[in-house]
Amino acid sequence: MVYTIYTYKNKKEFEYIRKNYPTIACNINHLNQMFNYSTYNYIDITEIIQYFFYNPQNKIILHNLEEDLEYGVKAIIHENLVNIALNMCYTLFNEEIKISDEIPELKNLEENMPFKKKILYYYNDEEYFLLWNSLNKKNIPLFDIRTAYYMEIVDNYLFDSNTVINITACFTNNNPLLIDYLIKISQYPITLICNHEKCKDEILHHFKEIKHISKKYDFIEDKKIFLNNMPLKITDLNEIEFKNIMKKINEQLIGHERFKMEFFTRLSHFRELNNLNLKKIFSVFIFGSSGVGKTELARILNKNLNENMKLIKINFGNYTSENSLNNLIGSPRGYIGSEEGELSIKLNKSHNGVILCDEFEKADAKIINFFLELLEEGKFTDSQSREYDLNGYVIIFTSNLDKNSYLNNMPNEFKSRIELLTHFNHLTDFEKKEFVSLEFTKIKQKIESNEKYSSVNLNEFNFQYDLNNKNNLREIKRELHNQIIKFINDNKPKNVL
Repeated sequence: MVYTIYTYKNKKEFEYIRKNYPTIACNINHLNQMFNYSTYNYIDITEIIQYFFYNPQNKIILHNLEEDLEYGVKAIIHENLVNIALNMCYTLFNEEIKISDEIPELKNLEENMPFKKKILYYYNDEEYFLLWNSLNKKNIPLFDIRTAYYMEIVDNYLFDSNTVINITACFTNNNPLLIDYLIKISQYPITLICNHEKCKDEILHHFKEIKHISKKYDFIEDKKIFLNNMPLKITDLNEIEFKNIMKKINEQLIGHERFKMEFFTRLSHFRELNNLNLKKIFSVFIFGSSGVGKTELARILNKNLNENMKLIKINFGNYTSENSLNNLIGSPRGYIGSEEGELSIKLNKSHNGVILCDEFEKADAKIINFFLELLEEGKFTDSQSREYDLNGYVIIFTSNLDKNSYLNNMPNEFKSRIELLTHFNHLTDFEKKEFVSLEFTKIKQKIESNEKYSSVNLNEFNFQYDLNNKNNLREIKRELHNQIIKFINDNKPKNVL
């Protein structure tokens, strides 16, 4: 006798069937035991077929399965394995039907159970033992997703926000059931981690974003090991990480849409050229009036590379004298004064591959000559004969010059080394409102996370300011801060006598 086999799409459908209809998920052990299958509507044979695929010589499996089907229970299977079942068990099954045709409410299941994307935290090979040891000392449960799925031991932990599940097997095992199980458990407040080297693009779209594990846990022992292994330059990122940072820049840098598109394209090209050892440093020169957001690009890029590292910023308004190069890279041996320069010191303290050169139009000619060599060679030697390799760095120059002044005052040799030249215009009124909204959200999050302001309700705050004639973003931001502080003070609970 031959039977019909019913297919389900994913773990959500299977869980719905198991919850609402008598169903047993059968494995190899079940087939060797005595069960009263007449009490079940459905028997899931997915794991049986997987086992039979790798052990086709074990024909007794088909015999035992046929006896079970004689009770009238219907066989169900994941749709990705149905063709294997039909080909290998042709004496048992002759057709397939979608289980949703028999249980119509399954067709609306996606609407009732929306998938919530989570953050995925990654670790590197050399970090896993350190991570495992630290979690173990904190009594934080850590499971492999295969153990969680096959042994069903994690169900009691799914509502525990401390639970950690390693999903690396989803990338290395070609098993659709693990992916479906991943989607299911992503609805719970657990933490998901994976090995950075094993990540594959076809799985990563299930996640909102990916971050290094040190962004999740601040108790990791020897955390410097983690931070030193993090990708700190734009050229160290994989494609998914790079796209995530570009997305953040697009969201957090308000306005300048044409520039952002060009910046993403040129920076992507630079990553390839750097990989081929054809280009050492990516340089951007942004000019425009004060307060239009010229320095924001560097701040946003630096923060999203590694928020634990300070931005390397040099204000060249302080570098107008003839001896300014000594202040930048240190005085030569034998000179009385500072032995280290500002750039050397900041490079040693911060390992992020972003440098902001602000007010660069004020720099002395020797400073400009210094950058000619740096942009060309990708490295420099300070006054103490120490070499600094800036291969893969992004250097952002800003200036209050207009375009004509830039073209007339900057040496041609310097201009030829700039990868991307742009002018930042004033934001439109709509963009200024977007800027205010973004800044307000940042402040609101800080206030809500501070117990001192637990009684403050900023939902009633209304920013009163004429944005039409205001173009300086610093002034707008300052006024927003002042009004929020005034709102907080005006709405403090009065002391009860």
